[in-house]
Amino acid sequence: MGFKRFAFYVSLRVILLGGTLFILVWVSSQLAYPALSLILLLAVIAQLGEALRFVGKTNAELTRFLEAARYSDFSQRFQMKNEGAGFDELGLALSEIMERFRLSRQEQEQELRHLKALIEHVPAPLISVKTGDKLILWNNAARRLFGSAHVTRLDDLRQFGSEFEQEVSNIK
Repeated sequence: MGFKRFAFYVSLRVILLGGTLFILVWVSSQLAYPALSLILLLAVIAQLGEALRFVGKTNAELTRFLEAARYSDFSQRFQMKNEGAGFDELGLALSEIMERFRLSRQEQEQELRHLKALIEHVPAPLISVKTGDKLILWNNAARRLFGSAHVTRLDDLRQFGSEFEQEVSNIK
């Protein structure tokens, strides 16, 4: 319903602008009222500015919303009370979406922390070999397996025997 008001207010501004332009052309053609022509010209400029501001406000709020979503800035609030023409509903809808994004992100982070805790406490050592022969030790058991030795690359496994290094290298 509020968005219909927005269209109504934009239409009203366009009709008023058209009417003012019509009167300006008519008065200007009379050549008898130069001061009135100037006043009407200023009114046309003011109406154009107001129409652009009115439409631009919606675009600015939508841009702010999209930027907040892009950068995961869930602290943004969109309160556009007393703006009329559906801005209240728009602000409420954008704020609700941001709140849902925030809650979803919070749930995902909680699940990630839970999964990391599970992986950390698995009794078997979890190790992965990435490109460039880089090793990642995923849990406590893997770190205990190598003790105080610094192990970050496949070559670092030679200190535990070439056979062990060869076995891990063959797995990848």
